[in-house]
This record gives sequence, structure tokens and C-alpha cells, in this order.
Amino acid sequence: MITECDAAPRVRPRLGSTIVASLRALWRGLRAVTGDDAYERYIEHHGARHPGAPPLSRRAFYEAEQKRQWSRINRCC
Repeated sequence: MITECDAAPRVRPRLGSTIVASLRALWRGLRAVTGDDAYERYIEHHGARHPGAPPLSRRAFYEAEQKRQWSRINRCC
């Protein structure tokens, strides 16, 4: 006969760690939607696709993105 003491304890995730994990996921999602993680995504892509070439610095990447965004026609009509 198995008693309650002999049974393996059930593991419950702590509420605090669940909240922290949820907030981190929310923060990552917010950064992705706003484009704030663009440089980190660029570094990942560059390392995977162009392993021999040095990546742009954060400043050079930002300047290149600004030039790309604002060097074309940006009007609706």
C-alpha cells in the first residue's frame, strides 16, 4: 500500500517564476513589434549567414537603417 508520504511529491511551478517568465516573454514580444531588437536579430543573421565577415557596429547599423528608411519616397499619395 502506497501512502501519501511514499508518493513522489508533485512539482508545482512557483507563481513568481511564472509571472517573471510571462513578463520576459511580453518584453521580448514588445521589442520585436517595435523593432528595438533589430540589431540583435542582425547579429544573429550575420553570424549564421556571413561567418567570415565582421558585422557592422551598433552605430553603423543604426545609420544604415535610418538611411534605408528615409532615402526613398515616403508619401501615400
